[in-house]
Parts: sequence; C-alpha cells; structure tokens
Amino acid sequence: MSSVIEDNVKIFISKYWQYRQDKLKIETTLDGIGMFGDDKYDFIIDFTRKFNLSVGNFPFDKYIDDEGGYFIRKLLFRKRLRKIYPISISMLIEWVEKGYWEE
Repeated sequence: MSSVIEDNVKIFISKYWQYRQDKLKIETTLDGIGMFGDDKYDFIIDFTRKFNLSVGNFPFDKYIDDEGGYFIRKLLFRKRLRKIYPISISMLIEWVEKGYWEE
C-alpha cells in the first residue's frame, strides 16, 4: 500500500467531509464518519473524478444506501432493508492503486 496514495486519499476525505485527518485510519469506513445516502453517492462521484477513476465496475446498490437511511425506511415505511456493505479507506486506496474497482 503506497503511503503517498494513502495520504492523498485521507487528505481528500478530510477536506471533503470536514473530518480530522489524524482520526482517519485505513480501517475507517465512510459510514463510520457519518457519510450515508446521497452524501456517500456524491462522494464516490467526486472521488472518482479527483483520482481519475471509472465508476463502471462500482456496485452502487451494494455500498450506497437510499437517502433517508435505515430508520426512516424501517419505521415509517416498513420496507424490507437490503444489506449495505461498508466502504473502508483501505478499499478506496486499493481502488486508486489499481485504477479500477474490483470485488
């Protein structure tokens, strides 16, 4: 794992989300710093632009929850919830290193 790429990813996240860079670890997830729904979707789009990546293989439905989040869907609409998987900083670093998203 390249420390330059790791630093650049952490800098981008900290500026984008106004989150202290020194608190970001490679196991930190976007959900863990409070990024959900449309915010997470917009972040992924801006992240791919910043690092010149394709979103072609990125499974948005697997990693991005619907706007309104868990509690609104569950309590108000009683919708069946789909599992949303976390995106860690290490996954983002790997994406930048490879140049493409890989499951």
